[in-house]
Amino acid sequence: MHFERFQGLLKAYNIPLHEWGVGEAKTIEHLFAEISSGEVTLIPNPDNTTLICAIEVAALNVYYEEDATRLMLVEKMQTFSDSRCHTRALEASIGEKIMPGDTPEIACYHAFFEKLGINGFEENLHFVQRPVIIRGPNPSFSFPGMLTRYTIHMFEVVLPSPLYRKEGYKKCQGDKTSYFIWRKC
Repeated sequence: MHFERFQGLLKAYNIPLHEWGVGEAKTIEHLFAEISSGEVTLIPNPDNTTLICAIEVAALNVYYEEDATRLMLVEKMQTFSDSRCHTRALEASIGEKIMPGDTPEIACYHAFFEKLGINGFEENLHFVQRPVIIRGPNPSFSFPGMLTRYTIHMFEVVLPSPLYRKEGYKKCQGDKTSYFIWRKC
């Protein structure tokens, strides 16, 4: 789809594009890139009054256990290169959109190794799959005027001690940096 056609589709559904790229909202270019890459599929909602961003995600809860203490990794916040900050209430420690041709398991591994910057130790990790969760469609904070529906493939893993970083983890990705910290369960 060409950008102009995409923009025309959003206007046809009266999507308030003037609210995008402000505060926690992403830009129209962000959504276009996500659709172009296959991360997001746009579908009309049942009453055809707006569009739904359908997203399939692999989500991973990351735990660390020491003595009688169990910690869970959580995303503290994201900062963007334009100085915006974004705090999300996520279903899990980390997540990754499932790309066309990938399985939920592959996306789970990508989320773990890429978002946390961990290399090696694959043989010491045991990823456990949990039931799939459907969320939405709900109003989108990232794309005002639209709805978002998530299909979430849940996994969990307990870190071995060589991979544990008490200070948490930081991941720089293009125009944003994500910060992850530990919280007691």
